[in-house]
Amino acid sequence: MDSDLSPLSPRRVLPRGHVTSLSRPHDGILRIAVEHGRLWLTQEGDPDDHFIAAGEDLALCGPGAVVLESDGAVDAVFSVGFGPAPVPVTAQASAASVSATTGASGAAPARPLLAATGG
Repeated sequence: MDSDLSPLSPRRVLPRGHVTSLSRPHDGILRIAVEHGRLWLTQEGDPDDHFIAAGEDLALCGPGAVVLESDGAVDAVFSVGFGPAPVPVTAQASAASVSATTGASGAAPARPLLAATGG
């Protein structure tokens, strides 16, 4: 789990074949993690549908409605977390560059930059 996201909500149970909806925050991330079963997810502004099975999660950015259906043979058990919007890599690189050239603290480059570049 990304440390910038809030802790996941208590488990929610969505009975097989039932539907629910969530709202994505305007300037953040909505993370859905499935513990048991499978969810079929469709979201406003995305032409693709997504399937999330037990042990998987999906992070969604931007505002809008998200519709979930318990699509598997059993009830779906899932949790939801929220977090801040991602910082563009160029902004992270600029911040790391400033830190490296002016930072007397000797701090290492920003951890998000390393994660974004696979480091």
